[in-house]
Amino acid sequence: MMDLPPHLFDQVLADISQNDILYSTDYHHVTQQAYGFYGVGETSASVLPAQHPGDTPAIAQPYASNSYDPHVALSSQGQYNSESASNNQSTLEAPPAFTASMGPPARPRKRKAPTLRADVWEPYKTRILELHVTQKLPLAEVRKMIKEERGFDAEPRQYRTRISQWKQDKKVKPQEMQAIVRKRQRRKLLEPHKRELVFEVRNSQVQPQKIERWMRRNDVAESFLYSPNSLSSTPSALGCHTISERGSPALSSIHSLAALISVPGFVNSAAQSPQMASPALSISSLVQPQSSSFTGQSPALTYRSLPIHYSSSSLYIPNMFDGQTTVVTRPRYRQDEEQRLREHISMAQVSTGTETLEIQRRLYDLGSVLLDQGRYKKAENVVRSSIAARRGSQSGDGDEDKDSLRALELLGHILSEQGLYDQAERLHRYVLRESEKVLGPEHLNTVRCVSSLASALDDLGRYEEAEVKYQQVLEKYNKELGPEHPDTLNSMNNLGVVLENLERYKEAHAMHQQALQGFTKVLGPEHPDTLSSMNNLGILLEKLERYKEAHAMHRQALQGRERVLGPEHPNTLDSMNNLGLALEKLERYEEAQAMHQQALQVTEKVLGPEHPSTLTSMNNLGLVLRKLERYGEAQAMFQQALQGQETTLGLKHPDTLRSINDLALLLDEQGKFTEAEEIWQRSQRE
Repeated sequence: MMDLPPHLFDQVLADISQNDILYSTDYHHVTQQAYGFYGVGETSASVLPAQHPGDTPAIAQPYASNSYDPHVALSSQGQYNSESASNNQSTLEAPPAFTASMGPPARPRKRKAPTLRADVWEPYKTRILELHVTQKLPLAEVRKMIKEERGFDAEPRQYRTRISQWKQDKKVKPQEMQAIVRKRQRRKLLEPHKRELVFEVRNSQVQPQKIERWMRRNDVAESFLYSPNSLSSTPSALGCHTISERGSPALSSIHSLAALISVPGFVNSAAQSPQMASPALSISSLVQPQSSSFTGQSPALTYRSLPIHYSSSSLYIPNMFDGQTTVVTRPRYRQDEEQRLREHISMAQVSTGTETLEIQRRLYDLGSVLLDQGRYKKAENVVRSSIAARRGSQSGDGDEDKDSLRALELLGHILSEQGLYDQAERLHRYVLRESEKVLGPEHLNTVRCVSSLASALDDLGRYEEAEVKYQQVLEKYNKELGPEHPDTLNSMNNLGVVLENLERYKEAHAMHQQALQGFTKVLGPEHPDTLSSMNNLGILLEKLERYKEAHAMHRQALQGRERVLGPEHPNTLDSMNNLGLALEKLERYEEAQAMHQQALQVTEKVLGPEHPSTLTSMNNLGLVLRKLERYGEAQAMFQQALQGQETTLGLKHPDTLRSINDLALLLDEQGKFTEAEEIWQRSQRE
């Protein structure tokens, strides 16, 4: 029987943010609800199959996307200090006879500040935006800090102009406010049965009071539609959603998880218990990023319209009033199950006869559902609450030991989906070791733990180790469960992904085909696991240069995922990215660019700017821009992706190495041979 160290749960609790418990967002390995296992594997970086350090420089393979790390300082290209106004300018003195008729004396004119081009600002851009946008510091304080830290100075108006050019200014522009009022009045007067709209400009919510003040100043009546003289399309920086599009369905306070965890003696009481010093493994150290500012944040999903460049389902309907597209209201994937679990948890907590173990298991189930929905931060918070609740009820019972391990294993998968691969690998290794002690190495739960560890190794690019473990798992499942059990098919799919990463394409193709046939037969053509298998086969067909087949496969997977999971689910975004790559291979570059830009924009919003999938999407857009001979934009995209990957994944990760290769090839094509050689050499030295 496992003797879980008491401090384990206390250290987990140190990372629990009770305030975030209700705020959340395909996972690399799809959760299988009915069988208690974690399901079908996607490609190594969620969006695309990871490729290897051995990739030849002659071929630029698409790979995992990148993002900007606000804490990485770019090298300084030069410092431009604005000069103070001169008070020594001479002014002509008028003759005494004319003094009375000349009016007030001329004021000394301030010397014009030197012009600062965009490339001069570039080394300081990340730090400026971090201070002003992320930390919300006023520009005066940002200017002072940048001058002290970097020796760079500019006039306040130059700061304001540059931030506006970076599209990060907080002020709502007139045309943006016009569009807001137009949409607001249309919703209010023509669609009163629908919920009120919430507006965002550059990711900042526009408060209703601000909209009302603007309407009063511009004599816009509440009871009339508003149609500005220059009726144009909605500004790109403007977004809107209804209240119901954010988070979970509204529940009464007694049926909300927030109310549940605030009950004395439940999660909060455990969270306040002191930590105990112990040399044993610290779970909190597995969760906290070691050398990256990436927090694994994943904002809550919002079901907004995503115009696809081909005929899809009837999800998108033209809006004849403003030329935009709107989304037909429909429930989130597994929404009914989520709501039912939340209600059961709440009612169980207020019921005096309910066993604590039942509540813990319900929390685990809710975490699994949230993981399936792609709402990773919410899933993490709920599973941590489940682990915390077990702290006070540990009685040495074997079932409780198994449940605790199951919860920790699920947490490992959630961390992987947030790009926290190192922490996930260490956690899975710990769970496997404890499972072998408690259940024995041959128990199916232990075999599942081996599969989870293999998944983490695959994410880290350690493909040979992952292959060995997946082979063991597949052999065991075939023997114990049969060839058509979903867990067997899942292992087959995951092994196919690793074989593909090892460039053993024939073996991988046979494995993927068999898995897809099995999933279609057992689970149906639109089950999430079937769609993930379809996605993986499409990636392999592309590597086999069967581009038309790959395009058809990705298009089918994307349409299915939109219907089943929703347009902003991480798996749907993976398929969008992969379809963009297929379009690029078919030399349909404009379509590919539009698809990649859309995928990048939504992925960054849903998963955050430093998630590996976001970085993958960014790099893929760079590849298409290079094909369109837009070299400057492509170089900027590659550099940003590489910087994010170095920080988030490390220099030796296959995705980072591919970004180095792509950037070096681009520089070489432009005749920048010295720079290209330096990039390659740096990767070898490191």
